[in-house]
Amino acid sequence: MPTFRPAPLASTSHQAGLDTLRAVAIALVFMYHYQVFVSQEATFGWLSEVGWVGVDLFFVLSGYLIANGLLGGLVRGQALDLGGFYARRMFRTWPVYWLVLAAYFLAPALMGGKTPPPLWRFLTFTQNWGLGLGCAPARHHPGPAAGAAAQGAGRAVLHCP
Repeated sequence: MPTFRPAPLASTSHQAGLDTLRAVAIALVFMYHYQVFVSQEATFGWLSEVGWVGVDLFFVLSGYLIANGLLGGLVRGQALDLGGFYARRMFRTWPVYWLVLAAYFLAPALMGGKTPPPLWRFLTFTQNWGLGLGCAPARHHPGPAAGAAAQGAGRAVLHCP
């Protein structure tokens, strides 16, 4: 009787096609946000209308890559290393988060000019709590750090006011 063996996850090799998907997702989100927050018209044609799909694509891609990094060791016969996994995630995402957060508070005019939520909300990754489902964080708290709570808090379900 044949033995089932899962296909090895490609955690040790770079998959260039995923970089292309990531670029497509970023471009779609940019086109959509340009329409919603800048031009109020479909500047990029039908791509402006479907640009929100880029967020879904980015989340699916992130889920795949994160699961691949977390579970890849199991396929290679190694023990599950949650501490190592979270340390790698922390060193990969937090430096840029802290850099953007510093710019957001030290140079608010360059980051949109509006008063941000209190700093403690960013330090606890709770700046999006209280926004409604379907609410765009950038509409309430503009700036590059506005959506970072979703990653920092594990994409928690947000409560709508």
